[in-house]
Amino acid sequence: MEPSPSDRIHQMLTDIGQGTIKLIIPLHLYHTSLQTIILLQNMLLYEFQSLNFETEGNLQRSEIIKTKEAALAVSLSVYITDHLHEKLPSTRELAIMLGTNELKLKESFRKTYAQSIHRYFNEKRLEKARLEIIRSDKTLNQIADDFGFAVYHSFYVAFKKHFDYSPIELRKS
Repeated sequence: MEPSPSDRIHQMLTDIGQGTIKLIIPLHLYHTSLQTIILLQNMLLYEFQSLNFETEGNLQRSEIIKTKEAALAVSLSVYITDHLHEKLPSTRELAIMLGTNELKLKESFRKTYAQSIHRYFNEKRLEKARLEIIRSDKTLNQIADDFGFAVYHSFYVAFKKHFDYSPIELRKS
């Protein structure tokens, strides 16, 4: 049995969010990450809206809302991933960038990723810092600074809490 349209859209959003689908965006459209996010969101919403369903296959209003919420959350996830070396803007600023309000942004993100925006950001930057420790010869202080930790000790504590080993232990292994 073929999956329903809402199941297909949900799976597509999930795959994008998990990084199992790579979107190819022409370079001339990739001026800024924000434009990329808006393009992605518009592509998903256009695809969703362009589907014609028979009466039995019509999506309920609640399913449409869930799909739009997921697209919003995925758009924010893409923005976060592209800006791990920067300070995370306030939720208000993120909401304005994505054309929504703070409450809707927070709720849609939590429903899609089962965690807060800030927790997601911190986990992603620690994971990226971990890869940087493995792949580069930069000092641990430099890596901590690159990922927005003003004080190395804060980086050390967050890293050890997240991975159950310290950045020093990783570097030595």
